[in-house]
Amino acid sequence: MRRYAIHCFRLTPVIALIVSCLELRSQFQGSGYALEFDGSAYVMVQDTNKLDPDSAMTIEIWFRLDSFTPNTFQYLFQKWGGSGGNYGGWYCFITTDPWSSLPVIELRTKAPGSSITYIERSSATIDLERWYHLAISYDGDTTTIFLNGEVSASAAHSQGSIYANGWPMIIGSQYNLTNKFQGKMDEIRIWKKDLSASTVRQYMCKKLDAQHPNAFDLVLHYTMDVTSGSLVSDLSGNAINGNGSGISHVVSGAPIGNESAYAYHTNWSGKTLHLTHPNGDSLYLDSISLSWKEGLHIYRVDTFPNNDDAPAAVKGLLDKRYWGVFPSRPESGFCRLSYYYQGYPFQNKKADLNLNYRESNADSSWYSLLAENDTTNQVLVYRPGIQGEYILGSNDTLQTFNLLIPQDSSSAIIQGSAQSTLNFQWESTRIDTLATTYKWFIIRDNGNFSSPLLSSLSNSLGYDTLESTSFQSLANLMSLSGSGYGDSLWTKWSVEGSTGPLSKWARKAHKLLLIRGLLSSDSIYPFKLKEPKNYETITVYSGGPGVKTFSWDRANSTAGNKMFYSWKINGVIGSFGNPLLTRVSKNNGHDTSVTVSDQDLADMLKTQGVEEDRLYITWWISSASLQSTHYLYIRWLEWKPIGIENKQSVNFEIYPNPASDQISVRMENAANGISSLTIFDESGRIIRTFRGNGSSRMSIPISGVSNGNYILVIHAGKERFRKQISIE
Repeated sequence: MRRYAIHCFRLTPVIALIVSCLELRSQFQGSGYALEFDGSAYVMVQDTNKLDPDSAMTIEIWFRLDSFTPNTFQYLFQKWGGSGGNYGGWYCFITTDPWSSLPVIELRTKAPGSSITYIERSSATIDLERWYHLAISYDGDTTTIFLNGEVSASAAHSQGSIYANGWPMIIGSQYNLTNKFQGKMDEIRIWKKDLSASTVRQYMCKKLDAQHPNAFDLVLHYTMDVTSGSLVSDLSGNAINGNGSGISHVVSGAPIGNESAYAYHTNWSGKTLHLTHPNGDSLYLDSISLSWKEGLHIYRVDTFPNNDDAPAAVKGLLDKRYWGVFPSRPESGFCRLSYYYQGYPFQNKKADLNLNYRESNADSSWYSLLAENDTTNQVLVYRPGIQGEYILGSNDTLQTFNLLIPQDSSSAIIQGSAQSTLNFQWESTRIDTLATTYKWFIIRDNGNFSSPLLSSLSNSLGYDTLESTSFQSLANLMSLSGSGYGDSLWTKWSVEGSTGPLSKWARKAHKLLLIRGLLSSDSIYPFKLKEPKNYETITVYSGGPGVKTFSWDRANSTAGNKMFYSWKINGVIGSFGNPLLTRVSKNNGHDTSVTVSDQDLADMLKTQGVEEDRLYITWWISSASLQSTHYLYIRWLEWKPIGIENKQSVNFEIYPNPASDQISVRMENAANGISSLTIFDESGRIIRTFRGNGSSRMSIPISGVSNGNYILVIHAGKERFRKQISIE
C-alpha cells in the first residue's frame, strides 16, 4: 500500500520567492522520484545567463550508474559550445580510470579567450547500481570535486570566469547528443556560490529548507518529483525548466530526508553519531568500523514511507517517521545501531515493538530485524547496522474500518445556503481502550492524499467518526480545481485514524461527484465595458450593410468565471427593465461581445421619433453586472450605395487618390462647411471618423490604415457626399 504525505512550512514573501522549491520538495517521502536515462534519453535546458558562472558556482547532483563499458564516456551534464576557436564552458562525464579500469568522474572547464582546457578527475571510482552525491565547486581560483562529501579532486588554475556561451545545458548527453548516460539522476542543484565542504555535507542527505546558508544563491533546482511527462520543472523561482526526451520517472533510491546529521573522521575509534527527533526518539550509532577518512550520515524522513506494508511477522509499521544510514564509501564496515523510542507513549506496549529495514526508498519491501528490545532503557539494538533505512514496528495495530456515507460513487449538489453542510461518516477503530483521533481528507479523483484539496480533524476535535463540511468549503475546493458554477468534479475522500504513533487508513477511499450549483454567498465582481468608449458618438446607416460591435471585460465571481451575458441598450432616461434592444452575447452567451446591425440600431432610433442625423443619447450594459454602464450618442442616416449621388451642384475634389499618408478634401458651392469626414470599409464598418473644421477644405491623416479600397463620406450640414478612395 503506497501513501504520500505532505509537510509544508510558511516562509516570508522574499524567501518564498527565492526558495519556493523548499515546500514543494516535501510532497514526496524521502527522495521521492528520479529520472531514468536508458542510454538514449537526455534533458535539454535552454540557454540563460544565470547558467554562466561569473566568479563562483557549485553544481550538485545525486546519480546512480547502472551500466558502463570501459573506455567509453557517459555525460552527466554539460554547457559547452562556441565557434571559430573561441569555445568553452564546462562539462562533466564518467570515463575510465587508466589505473583501475573502473569508472571515475572527469570535469573540464575553459575560460574566455583561453587556449587551456582544465581537467580534473576524481580519485574515487564509481560502483554500478549505487547512489552517489556529486558536488563540483568553483571559487574563481580553485575547482573542487566532492564525491559523497569527500574531496576527490582539487586544483587551482586562476582562470577567472568560465566561458559564458549561448549554448543550452544538456543533462545526460554530450552537446551532439552522443555519449548518453545510463542510470538515474535526482536532486540537481546549481548555485552562484562556491559551497563549503560543511555546507555540502550538511545538505547532501537533507532536503533544502529556508535555513540553508546560501538560500539566496540558488540558481536552479530540479527535484524530479513528478510521476510522468517530459517537463523538468525548476523550483528555484528562476523558471529554468528543462525538456526531457526519452526520460522515465522511477522511485528514487537516493538517501534524502527532512533532517540529517553527519561526521567525517580519519579515525572512527571511540566515535559516535546520532540524530534526535523532538519527541525524544533517536537513532544512535557507535562501535563504528569504517575505512580511513570515512564519512557517515544519518537522515530522518518525517512522514509515511512510500511503502508501509509490514513484514509477515509484524502487524504494523509506526509510519510517522523513518531513518536512514549512509556511509560515504561503499566498502565501509558495520556499526551498532540503537533505536531509542523514548517518544513512544504506551508504557505497557513496549515489549511489542520491533525494528524493520529496507535498502532504500526504491525498495518495495521492509524486512524484520532480530533487534534486542531493552524495554528498561527503551531501546532496540541491532548489530551489525549497515547502509539502509530503518523504521519502528509494532505487533499492536489499529483495527481496520470502513467509510459509510457518502457512499462510493455517489454525488452531491452544492447549492443553497453556503452554511449548509455535507456529512461524511465512517466506522470507528481503536486499540484496546485508547482513544483514536481521525483526520478527514478529500482529493481529486486522480490525486493523492499527500496534497489534499481539503483536510481537517473530524468533529469534536478529531474524536468523532463524523466530519461536517460546509458547502462554502466544498465550493472553494472546486474553484481551486478550476470548476465553477454549473461544473462537476470527481473527488475521492478517506479518513486516517491515529493513536499515538499507530495509524490506520480506511480500507477503501470513496469516490464522490461534486456538482456546483448556486450558493447564497455567490456574487459577481465589478467589470468594465470596453467598446464603444464612454460618451463616444457613432453613426449608423439605415438600409446599409454595417454592423457595430459592443465588447466588455470578462467578469469573475465567487462561483468562477463561467458567465452568461446579455447586452441591453436604452435611452438615457429609460429603464433597463424595458430595454429598446437586447441581445445574448456570442457563443451561447459566454463571449464578451455582441454585434448589432446598423439597420437594427437605426430602427431603434426611428421608433423613438429620432429624426435623421440627430444625436440620441443612450446607455448600454452587459447584464452580468449593473455596476458599469457606457453612454453612447447615436445618429442615423439613410444609406446610399456608391454611384447614387445627391442631387446638388456642389463640386468637390479628393486628392491624392490613391493616398498613403493623408488625404485632402476641397468643396465649391457648398451651403455649409465640412462637419465630419468618415472612412468606411466596403462592408460598411467605420474605420475612422474626424470632426469637421467648418470650412470648405480639410486634410485628414490615414497612416496606419490597411491598404485597400474604402468609402469616404463627407458631411456638410445636412448634405452628404460619398467617394471611393484607395489607400496604398
